[in-house]
Amino acid sequence: MRRPVAAGQRAHPDPSPVSLAVEIGRRDLVEAVLSEASESKLDALDRARVALIEEITHTRPLESTRYMWLIAAAENAGERRDHDLHVDLL
Repeated sequence: MRRPVAAGQRAHPDPSPVSLAVEIGRRDLVEAVLSEASESKLDALDRARVALIEEITHTRPLESTRYMWLIAAAENAGERRDHDLHVDLL
């Protein structure tokens, strides 16, 4: 159930389990959800969402092949009119 939004305010989506796990510092939960997601059959946009969460939650140097894949995933999201994901990946 969503809370009513006052005039002039934006509605925020319900937080996902992954974002809650990140906020409370439960990296183990994030990794479990990402592992389960990577084993699932996902479409291109969902794979890009998983990649975005991985990049946000795992601090490591970005490899050139990963960097190019993220740019391609962002462009694909833009072509599919998922503008939020497009911008977030870039």
